[in-house]
Amino acid sequence: NLKIDLVSNLTLLDDQKMEFLLDHDVAVSCSLDGPAEVHDQNRPFSGRGGSHAKVVKKIAAMKKKIEARRADFRGKSVEDLNAITTVSKYSLPFSREIIDEYLRLKFNNIFLRPLSPFGLSPDVRHQIGCGAEEFIRFYRKSLDYIIDLNLKGTLMIERNAYFALLKILK
Repeated sequence: NLKIDLVSNLTLLDDQKMEFLLDHDVAVSCSLDGPAEVHDQNRPFSGRGGSHAKVVKKIAAMKKKIEARRADFRGKSVEDLNAITTVSKYSLPFSREIIDEYLRLKFNNIFLRPLSPFGLSPDVRHQIGCGAEEFIRFYRKSLDYIIDLNLKGTLMIERNAYFALLKILK
């Protein structure tokens, strides 16, 4: 009954690795910080420019493989691929654009989380991180937009809020 969830930027996954993950029921979450101007600022390839285009290409390839398995009645669905947003100071002005990028890529959920303090030097954290108050303002603005989208008929779930409400209501 072990459930494994791999978090990756997907850029090193080839067809064989994708098939292995799907064959072994490994859930996959990819790092996607929004549209190219935000994602590439947060996650540049060392010396090689932005990573957004390659991540989006891999998302499409993974979704295609999952859809093929659904057609083969193997129980997989596109929801078996999720994405995770890391909010940095560069993300703060782009709450709507980040959510719209997820919708454009056919994700019906988003996981908004602040930059983790672990694994980064204090200098880097200070350069790209945002404070708690800034993140909370960003999160509230994002959640307001998500609620508005849902009221207008577009399904979008913010997973922190979803899990909190699930705990409260159950």
